[in-house]
Amino acid sequence: MLKKKMPETVDNENPQWTEKRLHEAKSFENSNLPESFKTVIRRGRPPIDSPKKAINIRLSSDIVKYFRSTGKGWQTRIDQALREYIILRR
Repeated sequence: MLKKKMPETVDNENPQWTEKRLHEAKSFENSNLPESFKTVIRRGRPPIDSPKKAINIRLSSDIVKYFRSTGKGWQTRIDQALREYIILRR
């Protein structure tokens, strides 16, 4: 079923863009907006200096079984165990 346009919902403060309006429009950088509006807002986690890398590794089934049995975060615990191994070897 096609929706009918409802004239009472037309937004008079924001009319439809025409070719003329597109050519008259100012770029965001050249607009009269305050500088605080022009700052870029970054979403998500902030970048870190040394991000973790996704790899494929084959481990013995008993090792995987043990770490999985320790619950959520088992992969992080494997990372910690490897880090401790490196520290002991230095």
